[in-house]
Amino acid sequence: MMQFILLVLVTYRLSMLITWDAIFEPVRNYLGTHSNDFIRGYLGYLVNCPYCIGIWVALILAFIYYPDSWLLMTFAIAGGQAFLQGLKNGNGRSG
Repeated sequence: MMQFILLVLVTYRLSMLITWDAIFEPVRNYLGTHSNDFIRGYLGYLVNCPYCIGIWVALILAFIYYPDSWLLMTFAIAGGQAFLQGLKNGNGRSG
């Protein structure tokens, strides 16, 4: 149980690092959300959405720590991260 809680917290923090912190700002600016290039536009949206990036972070962590039940744990970890994100946003869904 403690490992699961820790992975939820790690997923939350990594998603915030990628979508909000200054260290990733050049990446977010380069990709941009309104690019005409499909791949850059998709990736730009991904790195600006904490819910979106959170599921990908959860997928990687679940595959490493829970290889036998990685799919179930991906959604469980991402759900915990989304819950924390909702608390931060005052239950709103904006980044």
